[in-house]
Parts: sequence; structure tokens; C-alpha cells
Amino acid sequence: MEGASEQLFVVMSFTNVGRRPIHLTGWGGKYRERVNNRDSFVIVPIALPRTLNEGETHSEYTNELPAAIGNVKRLSVWDASDNHWYLSRSGMKGLKKEYRKFVVAAQHNG
Repeated sequence: MEGASEQLFVVMSFTNVGRRPIHLTGWGGKYRERVNNRDSFVIVPIALPRTLNEGETHSEYTNELPAAIGNVKRLSVWDASDNHWYLSRSGMKGLKKEYRKFVVAAQHNG
């Protein structure tokens, strides 16, 4: 992509598909294998907390996650009541596939 950074980011978009507002407070995930004696992680949010009304969408991004993406089991967002919404298994597979494609392309171009 012209003008794109060579740094890799993970972008997560959250959409409230329910009728009630939700107050998103954070996002993060769980590791497959523990890292620094931890089985989960929190990603520092860019613009959370944020309330989403019905049909509203919010996106967050990080450049901290890509290096560990192969060890990530689940990604989720949570609200003020500690309800969690998880990226689907197919979504995680797609994310990991995109990461591998990026790494292979970077190796060929580097």
C-alpha cells in the first residue's frame, strides 16, 4: 500500500449489535502459553472507555501485539460490568493468517 507504514498494527473494530448501550472499558486477550508468568494481557486503549449505542462502531489498534500473535489464544473487549465479547475462532485464524502473510512478504522484500 502506498504511504503505509512498515510497522504492523492489529486493528479491532467493535459494533454494538444489541439494543442497549454498552460501556466499553478495555480490551486484551489470553495467551496459549504463559508469558512472564501471565496467561492474559491487557492492551492499552487509545480511546476507551466509550459508550456505544445500538449500531455504533468503535475501533482500537495496537502495535504491541503482532510479535506475540502466534501465542494469542483469544482476543476480547469488555464493558464496565465485566462482560466479555470475544473475537470468533475464525476471526483469530484470519488474523494469524494475515500476520503470517505480512511476515513472508516482509522477508521477501527485506
